[in-house]
Amino acid sequence: MASKLREKTQAAVDKLRDDVEGCDLAILVDPETNLVLCKSSGKSVSQDQLDRLADSARLDLEGTLAKALVTNAADGDLLAAYNIEKNTVVAVLNSRGSSDDVLVCQFANMPNRSDLHTAAELVFNLSTDVEAA
Repeated sequence: MASKLREKTQAAVDKLRDDVEGCDLAILVDPETNLVLCKSSGKSVSQDQLDRLADSARLDLEGTLAKALVTNAADGDLLAAYNIEKNTVVAVLNSRGSSDDVLVCQFANMPNRSDLHTAAELVFNLSTDVEAA
């Protein structure tokens, strides 16, 4: 059963990267352990880079504003933070009311947020389905 979940999760993260224009890297992170559960990238990504992205995601979720948003969000709301850097945009997404897991996606330019949210919801819905089983 666990391997089927892993396959479905990997397929959903791959689909997110394929469907959201400009997505270079998508990772699903367990913020409690900072463990990268799965990744999708067209090129090799160092463990150091994965660790930096996971650390960054945790910081985005532990800030005062993030905590206030989570407290006031309705179940099922998708929360997102965007870090715009010189050559990349990093999106950190968390689904209120489903999984504690976090999606971190890297782009060359600002993504279409609607496409990103739709694809992210598919990944988070998989986590919720498995937790209910």
